[in-house]
Amino acid sequence: MTGTGRAGIVATHSPAFLSEPHARLLHVRRQLGGATEVRGLRGLPDDEDLGLTKSDMLALRRVFVFVEGQHDKILLEGFFPYELRAAFAQILVLRGAKQAITAAYAECLLDASDAPFLIVLDKIGEPAIRFAWAEAKSHLAAGRFEQAITSVRGIRTIRKDEAGFLSRLGEEAVRTGVLDRLFIHGLPEDDILLYLPEGADLVRKKKAQCLRDSDVREALGKLDEVPTDLTDLLDEIQRLSAAFGGRLPS
Repeated sequence: MTGTGRAGIVATHSPAFLSEPHARLLHVRRQLGGATEVRGLRGLPDDEDLGLTKSDMLALRRVFVFVEGQHDKILLEGFFPYELRAAFAQILVLRGAKQAITAAYAECLLDASDAPFLIVLDKIGEPAIRFAWAEAKSHLAAGRFEQAITSVRGIRTIRKDEAGFLSRLGEEAVRTGVLDRLFIHGLPEDDILLYLPEGADLVRKKKAQCLRDSDVREALGKLDEVPTDLTDLLDEIQRLSAAFGGRLPS
């Protein structure tokens, strides 16, 4: 009905409408006291009280964002709680958390979803990784399959905790022909914590393994304005989400 000037109301349990860009979403549910509640939805809910399965939730993601650690996740979700949900973005942690993502799990995601992957790296090691990644894409575009494999395998030699993950995921993407769905975003700072007030102290605590999640959230609350580098990252997430358009996997 888009473009006709008409409006329609659809009551459905189909998850497909959750990713419809022109729909205004309302969630109707019955409260414990028996009253009916109607509330607007902006992006995906935090819980699964819509009756969706995990596969439904996976299919609705428009972009998967891989960050280096739990503190990166806390900061991005603290800076952009509504924007990330509206972009149907999922933040996944590579290391340093109980829910850390393994390369094997990421490979399953790559196969199960058509959504793009955005890997966020800090300044340390990022230029060399970006060069190897661009080289692999160039080889693959020219039909040089083996050279592309060699390029992504070379990432393992870079002294970076995420190098093994990127190398394995990149090799799988080359083999399955989906390397064009993987993107790298580099942050200019050596650590995302440096964007916070007293960031240097937080980094020292992190290196001493005594940094708590509450310390990061407290520093986050003292920040008056989101740094430009992080709004640039949000722009990239929103761009990838919009380009994907909420298509469900075929």
